Amino acid sequence: MKKILYFILIMFLCPIQSCDRKRQASEQEMKDSLAAANFMKCAKSLYNTLYDDDVECYEPRVFIKYRQPVNGYDVTVMCLPYNYTYDKERETEIWGNALLYFEKEDNRFYIYNESFSDSVLYYVNEQEVRDNMILELDYLPKSKNEYLSHNSPFFFSDVDFDGEEELIINNWRCGTRYCNTYDVYKITNNEAKRLIVEPFNKIESHAEFDSINKTIILNCYNGHRESYYKKYKQINK
Repeated sequence: MKKILYFILIMFLCPIQSCDRKRQASEQEMKDSLAAANFMKCAKSLYNTLYDDDVECYEPRVFIKYRQPVNGYDVTVMCLPYNYTYDKERETEIWGNALLYFEKEDNRFYIYNESFSDSVLYYVNEQEVRDNMILELDYLPKSKNEYLSHNSPFFFSDVDFDGEEELIINNWRCGTRYCNTYDVYKITNNEAKRLIVEPFNKIESHAEFDSINKTIILNCYNGHRESYYKKYKQINK
């Protein structure tokens, strides 16, 4: 008798669960659609701000979707590749201004990156760059034993030693002698706020981090090609 009741109960619940799954799928499709619409609206605004269709500096738009979530965020990028002929190493490289869109459940935000690329887009891509080009890429993660990643376009790392990882945006080849520089963002209340105080506004690839002594060393150069360093130590949180 128990087996019969159990079978009837399952038969009764299945249609309800099926309807619930359909409703959830419909809601997710609506969220995805709204997110895509918001991203395109923001991307169009950026594009129209930087470029005018009537002038010769028109740039193609390359859309990039990363297959893997990064710290739980789904990430989409619109990149406007540079057309500097004097600084190009290959015609197929993708490197330029970009708008990065991060989304995780109810948390979403945009970040502008003036120099977006990574080792795959810059060195490996072999497709001809064209307008409305769409690329689906595997994300290049940061190694666990490093604070800064040279190859990743963005990553999470605890660079201020507070126990929480910050979002780090890689500015490709923007530093001294074509090294990378990095923008540091604190994510609070569903917003990404950039840290603009030293040393976080001057971090380059060769910065040294010491989590035990809570210190950061920046190697610097002056106009006479002389090098020196600045050492920062955390004295309170």
